[in-house]
Amino acid sequence: MKKFIGFLIFVAIIGIGVVAYYPAIVRYFTVPVDEVDYFKFKYTAGYSKDTSIIYAAECNQDDVCVATVKLRGVAEEHAPKVDVDRAFMRKIRDIIEENEVNKWNGFDKTNSRSIKGDAFSIDIRMANNRKIFARGYMKWPKNYSAVREQFDQLFKDLVV
Repeated sequence: MKKFIGFLIFVAIIGIGVVAYYPAIVRYFTVPVDEVDYFKFKYTAGYSKDTSIIYAAECNQDDVCVATVKLRGVAEEHAPKVDVDRAFMRKIRDIIEENEVNKWNGFDKTNSRSIKGDAFSIDIRMANNRKIFARGYMKWPKNYSAVREQFDQLFKDLVV
């Protein structure tokens, strides 16, 4: 019995330490934002054909950058591709920084009670070889709606 009580005290001490240092732990795992080389943001609303929205942008080693804008009702293979420059990629980075999207890294939550619903994923690769990846189904990270609106505006301006 004494060993069991000792074990419980040990677990409690560890738990208190984790709670006390949680902000430092989160900062340690938060990915620093750098120049964006690859970006893909996808979200869906429902399960009808071609309901997903996909915004993607990628720069190659020669700094040739291309964005893809797949809107609702358009098949992915027919999504327009638009030449963009590093200034456009900086706008993506600005949205990431302003909304602390780097803190989303590792977000992977699902509402298992929901059969039909909305989902999202975001995949970002940066010049510092760091990556940000997050996804959710009927669960969203902090600032999700604002981030989605900003990316909607940025990418839709390319094709309108």
